[in-house]
Amino acid sequence: DLRKFRTYKGASVRDLLRAMRNKKHHYHELPPDVRTALGSVPDGFVQYFTSRFPR
Repeated sequence: DLRKFRTYKGASVRDLLRAMRNKKHHYHELPPDVRTALGSVPDGFVQYFTSRFPR
C-alpha cells in the first residue's frame, strides 16, 4: 500500500516519481503477485508506470 507510510497526491508528478523510486527500492519486499504485476526491474517496471501515466 503506497499510503501506509506517507501521503501521495494522485495529480503530483513529484509524488509519482517518489512512489516509483520507493517501489523500486523495496521491490524485493513486495509480494510475488505485486512483483509480477509491476514486471521485472528495470524494463517491465518502467513499462508498468509509463503505460498508466503516459504524459
